[in-house]
Amino acid sequence: MRGHVVRWVTLCVVVLACGREGPRNGPEPGAVVSVAVDGRGGTIEHGRLTLTIPPGALADPTSITVREALEAPWGAVGPVFDLGPDGLTFAVPPTISIAYDESEMPAGVEPAALRVAVLEHGVWQHLPDGEHRADEGSAAGELEHFSTYGLVPLADETSGVGDHFELNGIVVDTSANV
Repeated sequence: MRGHVVRWVTLCVVVLACGREGPRNGPEPGAVVSVAVDGRGGTIEHGRLTLTIPPGALADPTSITVREALEAPWGAVGPVFDLGPDGLTFAVPPTISIAYDESEMPAGVEPAALRVAVLEHGVWQHLPDGEHRADEGSAAGELEHFSTYGLVPLADETSGVGDHFELNGIVVDTSANV
């Protein structure tokens, strides 16, 4: 009898551990990856993020951390990453690349509009030299410091009168007499 109970409990634990959604590619949100990087530089990968620190960027060995945020701030497409130590600066700028999943694109947003942005005082700011890399399915740019980074569509301009607008994931249905 005891053997049946142990098997039943083991089966329940396995079923509950598997969950309904199946396996996730890459680390779970909130998981921290920590890598020691010195003056020789290095590459750190965490889920969809690749961080390349070039030789000479750091004077001293530093523990670099990458964590996928549990919730992405408004405006981001896909996961958002916290890089640490917060505020760390570099002699030579590192490159960040974040891959996107086209199924996560909001209405009215094309993948070519995605750029890496940094969250500064609650506002997304695109990296000045950011680029879309269609061949890699990602966007990339050079960092000045560590903070929170994600993919954010470039702001487009729209004008005119109509009854349906889609812009950067915002849909507005109106009717107007002009």
